[in-house]
Amino acid sequence: MQPGDYRNASSRLNTLAVGTVLAVTIMSSALRAAEPRVDGIAAGDWEGAHKAAFEAAERLMRSSNVVGMSLAVVDGDRVVWADGLGRADDGTKVAASPRTIYRAGGISALLTITAALQLVDAGLIDLDSPVRKYLPGFKVRPRFPGAREILVRDLMTHHSGLPHTVNKGSRGTRPGSFTELVDALQEESPLLPPGTAFSPSEAAVTLLGLIVQTVAQRDFVPYMRQTLLAPLGMENAGFAVERERSNFGARGHRKGKSEEEPGLRDVPAVGLNASVLDLARFASMTLGGGRLGDREFLRPATAAEMLRPQNANVPMAFDMRVGFGWIGWAFLGLSFPGAGPVWHMSGDTLDFHSMILVLPSQGLAVVVMANSAGSEAAVSRVAEETMVAALQAKSGWRRPEPLMPQPDGPELSESELAAWEGDWATVTGYVRIFRKGDSLRCAAFGRTFNLVPREDGRLAVRLKLAGLIPVSLGPFERMGLSREIVDGREILVAEADGTRMVAGERVRPAPVSAAWAGRLGHYVVTNPGTDLLLVEESELKIERGVLLVEFEMPRLTGDLRIRLPLVPLSDDEAVLGGIGTGLGDMFRVVTLPDGISGLRYSGYLLGLKKR
Repeated sequence: MQPGDYRNASSRLNTLAVGTVLAVTIMSSALRAAEPRVDGIAAGDWEGAHKAAFEAAERLMRSSNVVGMSLAVVDGDRVVWADGLGRADDGTKVAASPRTIYRAGGISALLTITAALQLVDAGLIDLDSPVRKYLPGFKVRPRFPGAREILVRDLMTHHSGLPHTVNKGSRGTRPGSFTELVDALQEESPLLPPGTAFSPSEAAVTLLGLIVQTVAQRDFVPYMRQTLLAPLGMENAGFAVERERSNFGARGHRKGKSEEEPGLRDVPAVGLNASVLDLARFASMTLGGGRLGDREFLRPATAAEMLRPQNANVPMAFDMRVGFGWIGWAFLGLSFPGAGPVWHMSGDTLDFHSMILVLPSQGLAVVVMANSAGSEAAVSRVAEETMVAALQAKSGWRRPEPLMPQPDGPELSESELAAWEGDWATVTGYVRIFRKGDSLRCAAFGRTFNLVPREDGRLAVRLKLAGLIPVSLGPFERMGLSREIVDGREILVAEADGTRMVAGERVRPAPVSAAWAGRLGHYVVTNPGTDLLLVEESELKIERGVLLVEFEMPRLTGDLRIRLPLVPLSDDEAVLGGIGTGLGDMFRVVTLPDGISGLRYSGYLLGLKKR
C-alpha cells in the first residue's frame, strides 16, 4: 500500500480514479531511483543550469515515453531560459517549443482564483460570504446536520467538501456548459462538512468561475481574456472547451501515438490552454506580490493571502498547507531545505500534465508542461530537478543528503497487533491489514506488503517479490504509518521527513442489510450519451463482511482492478468510504427510466448488467 501523492490530487479526472495514485507514486519512486540528480552547478552558471535541466528532462522523457515537453525558468520578472523538447504533435512532426500551447488542467484554477480576488479587491466579492449570496440557485442534498454553509473562501482552498465534479457531462464529444453545474449539483451530496478536510474539487472552482461571471456581468471566457490574461501578457492563453487547434497547439498522446482528447465542461477549473511562457508571466506576477511591471493586478495583502496557509487550524490537515489554489507542502518530494517554502500546483487531463512551482523567498519559478498520458511523474521530477538547477545557479544552494529510513524497532505486542488489524479506506483503495504470526501484512491491489515496526513507533512499508526478494520503494522507504483519532474518525496517517498526511480511514465492518445484499452484481452506465466513460463496468460485492465496489479503468490504469469500500448510510444510500479526492461520494438507489431499480452516482445511472 502506498499513500496518495496530493501534489497531483488537485485535478483528478474522475472521482473513482484514486487508484491511479498507486501507479504514479511507484513510478515516481522508480524514476527517482533510476535517474541521476542535478548537482554541482556553480553560483551564476545559468548556462550550466540550463544544460543540466535539459539533459535531465531528456532522460526522463525517454524513460516515461513522453512525446513532447516544454519548460521555463523565471527569476523575478524575467524568463531566464525556456526550451522545448520532443514534438508537440507526433503525427505532423511539429517540434515542441516554449510557445507550444498545452492543456493546463488544474493550473487553470490559479487564474480563476486570481480573477475572483481582483473582484474581492474591488469590493464586489466577500470571501467569507456564502456561495448562495452570488449564486442563489446553488444547493446540494443535505447530509451533515448543523454544518455551516459553503463560503467563497472554501471554494479557493480545497475545503468546500463538494464532490470532485459531477462526472455526467464533464467530458465527451459534446460536453455540457459549465453554467449547468449549479443545477447538476442539486442532485449531489457533499463529501464532508465544509472546512473539515482537504478535498480538491473541480466543481468548487467551476462555481467560483460562475461567481466571477455573475458578479462581473460578463461571459467568463472573454472576461478572463480581456481583464487578466491579455493584461498579464499571456499572449496565447485562453479558456476553452477544447485544446488549442492553431499551429501552436499541442496534441495529446497515449503510448507514443497521437489522439484527440475529449472536450470538457468545467472550463474555469481545467479549461486553460497556455504555453510555459504564458504561465511564466503569471508566475512573475505571483513572485512580484501581485504586481508585474508597472501594473498592479492584486493588492499586496491579497497577493500574500494566495501564498498564506489557509487551513492551519484544520485538525484533519495535519501538515498539509494550502493557500488560495496553491499547495504549500510536499510529501516525499519538491522540498528545498534552506531555500524557503515551495508552493506548487499540478494540472492533469487525460493526455496532458503540467506543474508550476514558485519559491517566493528566492524569487524563482519553474513551469513544465507535457502532452502525453503517463507523463505525470516525469513532469514532477523535471520540475523538481529544474528548480534545483536554478537554485544552484542563483545562490549556490546545495541539496542536502536524503534522510535515511528509521531503523527497525521492537516487535509489536498482542494488543498493538490487534489494534492495527482491520479494513481501511485509503487514497489507493480498499486495504486490509492482517496478522501473520507475530507480524502484520497489508493486502492491496493484488499485492501483499509487510508492515514492520520502526524505532519511532510507526510502521514501515516493505515489499518482497515472491515474498523473498526485497523491492526498493525509493523515497517511500522513509515513510511511516501511524493511527490517530481526529474528529471521531480513526485516521491512517503517513509521515515522511517530518511531514504528515491523511492516508486512509478505518472502515468498521457492519452487517450488510438485505436491501444492499440484494443489489450485488455487475453494473453498467445506462445514460452514457456522448460522455467519455472512464469506468465502463463496475461490480458490487461483499468480501469479509465489507460492501465493495470494484471496477476497471482501462484508459487510465490498464488492467489494474480498483476496489473501494462502500459504506451504507441507509437502505437507499451509501458512500465511498474514506477521506480524499472522490471518497465520500454518494451512491443512491433510484428508479431507472425502464422502471427497474438501479443506482445513481455522480449523474450517471447504473443498471444491473443483463446476462
